[in-house]
Amino acid sequence: MDISKIEVSEPRSRNLATHVDVTLKLENGDVVHFTAVPQDTLDHGREIYQKAVEGAYGEITQAPDTDGLYIWKDGAYVLFDDTLTQEQKIAAAEATRKNLLDSARETIGEWQSELTLGTITEDEKKQLIAWLAYIKILKAVDTSTAPNITWPDVPASTN
Repeated sequence: MDISKIEVSEPRSRNLATHVDVTLKLENGDVVHFTAVPQDTLDHGREIYQKAVEGAYGEITQAPDTDGLYIWKDGAYVLFDDTLTQEQKIAAAEATRKNLLDSARETIGEWQSELTLGTITEDEKKQLIAWLAYIKILKAVDTSTAPNITWPDVPASTN
């Protein structure tokens, strides 16, 4: 690809040492988002990365350094949650809860079998009790307040 024939704009990055995202306007008028990395296997990727770092496409916008998930929209980083309806936020929270519950149930499965068979150790029984309490708290989480949810901490391992 001859990058002299494309327009490169909107350099941005979450971690400048690993990548720079840019917007490309191709010769045919198509606009695409592209991630350039310093070790790209293609020359044009390495060249776009180097030129971006050198400032050839303007100042690189850094993603906010927070726990939130930001996406690039309309020339700026926006909090992903701001692009969702309340119903979508609730659905995402419910999906998160389901995933957390599935993971917790998978974690305790073997301990429940050992409890039934009478082969569980005291340490495993304490962990099982902690995980059952965690599951109970997860089930009680009010997802209607999404995205303002405080998820319970995963029980600490005693291993």
